[in-house]
Amino acid sequence: MRKFKRLRRVMFEKDATIKDTAKLAGLSPSTLTDHMAGHHPFTAAEMKAITKVLGLKPDDCWRYFVEDYGKL
Repeated sequence: MRKFKRLRRVMFEKDATIKDTAKLAGLSPSTLTDHMAGHHPFTAAEMKAITKVLGLKPDDCWRYFVEDYGKL
């Protein structure tokens, strides 16, 4: 099962590639790929940077980075 579906959807809707998103957020593409594959958790700073790059509301950050938010 793919992780971070909501984040992937937003990136798709904004025509944002992993490479471009990572670069603008100050990450390497391989780091962002590893995070989105669930190999390593995102840090708060990374979530903040990605949220800013994608133009998301900071208050909605949990919707994109917490997998089971609908079960809370």
